[in-house]
Parts: sequence; structure tokens; C-alpha cells
Amino acid sequence: MLSAADGHEGLELSRGYAGPIDLLITDVQMPRVNGVELCNCLSQERPGIKVIFLTGARLSEFAALDAAVPVVSKPIDGDFLARKVRAILATPSCLPNR
Repeated sequence: MLSAADGHEGLELSRGYAGPIDLLITDVQMPRVNGVELCNCLSQERPGIKVIFLTGARLSEFAALDAAVPVVSKPIDGDFLARKVRAILATPSCLPNR
């Protein structure tokens, strides 16, 4: 598991990591590089990556969110998130090629 403090650090971490990254779990709102920007960059650099967005805000505030990408509202229930992760990893890529 890789962990980053923000989207910019996440991009740098991904770019320096040679192994596969199967799933990105990211907050929508982050400083420097937000979750949507991070998702867009990583889906270009790592085709087939799957994504789960986390948010405490109203989803209507984020028109840039792709309807095909799962969103989990905060506060997060750990059991729900675990089930969501298992389901996402068991399906074909969630992101269209961007």
C-alpha cells in the first residue's frame, strides 16, 4: 500500500513507483492537486487504474466527477469501504480512457 499526504505527493509517489497500482482511493478536495486532477493524471499514466473518491461535500459541487467512478461519503464506514474496494477490484476498469 502506498500513502500520500496530498495529490501532488501522490503523483510523485506514483511516478517513482515501478510496480502496479490497482486502486486509487482519494479525497475529492485536497490542496495543490485535487482528487479529480489526480485521477485524471493517473488514468493517463496508468491505464486501467480503478478509483474510489471520498468526499464530505455535496456531490453537486463537483461537476467534474465521472458518473462511472464510485464515491463514498464521509464519515466512512470501514466495513462499507472494504466491501466497495472488493467489488471495485473484481470489476473491469471503472474509468473510461481519458
